[in-house]
Amino acid sequence: MFEILEPILTDKPGFHITWELTLKCNLDCSYCDSNGHNNSVPHPDTEECLKTLDFLLRYVDLYMTYKAPSHRSAILNVFGGEAIYHPGFVTILEEARKRYEQYRNKWYLSIHCVTNAVAPENTWKKILDNVDSFTISYHTESRSDQQQQVRNNILALKETGKWYQCSILMHPKHFDNNLEMIEWCKDNNIPYLPRQLDQHKDSEDFKYQPEQIVWFNNLYKKKETKTIAVLEVKEEKTNISEVGRACCGGTGFCVDRDTDNSTFFIPDNKFEGWSCSVNWFFVFVKQTERAVYVNKDCKMNFNGEVAPIGYLDDAEHILQDLEINLTNNTMPVIKCKKRACWCGLCAPKARTEDLYNTMMLSNYIIPQQIEV
Repeated sequence: MFEILEPILTDKPGFHITWELTLKCNLDCSYCDSNGHNNSVPHPDTEECLKTLDFLLRYVDLYMTYKAPSHRSAILNVFGGEAIYHPGFVTILEEARKRYEQYRNKWYLSIHCVTNAVAPENTWKKILDNVDSFTISYHTESRSDQQQQVRNNILALKETGKWYQCSILMHPKHFDNNLEMIEWCKDNNIPYLPRQLDQHKDSEDFKYQPEQIVWFNNLYKKKETKTIAVLEVKEEKTNISEVGRACCGGTGFCVDRDTDNSTFFIPDNKFEGWSCSVNWFFVFVKQTERAVYVNKDCKMNFNGEVAPIGYLDDAEHILQDLEINLTNNTMPVIKCKKRACWCGLCAPKARTEDLYNTMMLSNYIIPQQIEV
């Protein structure tokens, strides 16, 4: 088993500001539970969202002061639910540009949107004007006219020359539909990333058929420079999340600091007890709950709990604590207590704190911030 996992040199991680703006969504996919979308919860107030924006920029600025210069870039990732249906979405995007200006000479910010792209043409045009990059999520549990709308909007996005990628959610019950979308992407030179559906340990809803496992194996083998493991078909259907995982964004990984020993698919994917740098690369705000977490999926805090690091109502206290820890070189190291790693997999991590310190000092943090 390896001791250190981190992105390969060409996939340097930035700071991911992950902001769940609203829980409302125009789709109702079966693999997205009430934590992912809930149309009974009203859109958060726009003015409160702008206060959150100020907090996030200040929070990231504190970390950027102590990160290695090569890693002083951030992505404001706005999503939902479906963020583009928040009535103040365009206003929030415009304010993000303005409020970032005071930090421009210290670190770089780009605005990213994760969206299903099910939107009328005039709405989509306004969004294209205000977002730097996109992840388009393609969902087979949508109407055929919505799927065509998504294709039209992807082609309009392509014309802008902005960075984008189509994330194709590989539903085992609609696999043929996904394969058709992949062929469409190939025919139109659309960058795409097939993604397995994450599922909880006891879930039976989204297990993959043996021939689908073979398909995933072929995909991962093509992406890896060295194959560490392949998925095994042990029964009629397989829960891939129990076997391992690939990064949401397609990041490749370097194993034990050996650039010749890299992988795309992480076998086993269990890091309980490992030291993780996720707080140096992620922050997550769930606006409807006014909760601030280190990361969207792991939700580990600095006390070894799966819980928020605080709430927006106490934003000043969160910022004060962070500044004190960074200034006094007392920043705690997060120790994983999760069964598996999903979002946050790309954060550099090590089996021991000593290995973690060595890794972080060599590439990610300016030297005085961690005492070895």
